[in-house]
Amino acid sequence: MVEQKTKKIETRKERLSGCKKCSNREARDENSEDGICKYNKSTLDDLPIRCVGDWANDKIYYLVQYFGIFANGMKNKWSGNLRYIELCSGPGRCSTRDGYEQDGTALAILNHEAFQHIVDAIFIDYNSTAVDTLNQRIRNLGKSNSARAVLGDYNYPDTIVNAMRDKPFNGLTLCLIDPTACSIPFATIKAIAAEAQNRCDFIISFFDKTDFHRNSVMATLEPSHVSMQQRYLDFLGSRDFFTTPEVINAARVGNHRILSELFLKEYRKSLDDLGFSFQDIVPVSRFYQLLFATRHERGMHFWKEARKYSPNGQAEFSF
Repeated sequence: MVEQKTKKIETRKERLSGCKKCSNREARDENSEDGICKYNKSTLDDLPIRCVGDWANDKIYYLVQYFGIFANGMKNKWSGNLRYIELCSGPGRCSTRDGYEQDGTALAILNHEAFQHIVDAIFIDYNSTAVDTLNQRIRNLGKSNSARAVLGDYNYPDTIVNAMRDKPFNGLTLCLIDPTACSIPFATIKAIAAEAQNRCDFIISFFDKTDFHRNSVMATLEPSHVSMQQRYLDFLGSRDFFTTPEVINAARVGNHRILSELFLKEYRKSLDDLGFSFQDIVPVSRFYQLLFATRHERGMHFWKEARKYSPNGQAEFSF
């Protein structure tokens, strides 16, 4: 196992004097366009920023810990062929609804000392402003030879696979799946894994505690919400989740906790069916969790090392 001390994350946090501190969805919809703030740009580079929740640092913390162990641990195992992929990357900098701005996941990776071991980093977003902005930030860092932001829609797996094929690659991949809801079809996960020849570790933002939690009873019991139900089935890679007796019974008594547990269990089963049998969950906030999945025991060893300490420095126990 690769030993690595907990790395303190540096997100270059700065006060954003014009931040409207949007506290609810209505305010965010009014003051941003597709998540991109209408009224403020980064104080560091005068480029657009995306509004995110205040839990972002915990997610970045675990990502950074794992990325460092992954890149340093594997740099000599694959002849230097290491790749990083991020779905829903955003423009790189973000406002955190508290009057500040900071680096997001993409810039945290690009500025990581272990990024030197990555030969191809692909940051994918469906928003053209986010993609153009992140490409400008990549150029500003002088990393255009090894990193690129591209347009892609996760509802269409071919757009993701085509981006992966733009540059010949035969190595090991780390992929962050980072939407804000349970919305990425499992077919996209399968397509990424297949294109990577199953040599891929996944870190997935899993919003069972917000998105699905709110809608689980309606999606199960109300025929008028068939489109919502289909979205969740596509996300799970399942045909019969909502027809199982356990799910129906939990919905009838309004047990959202059990429904969320069953939802996560079904998703993990779909990953297991793909061969990603080594899995772990770490809570990020009261809103969601990070799900780690790999096909290899060594990847799980790396992950447990990465989450040995929580973001506040306390020792953690994973099972």
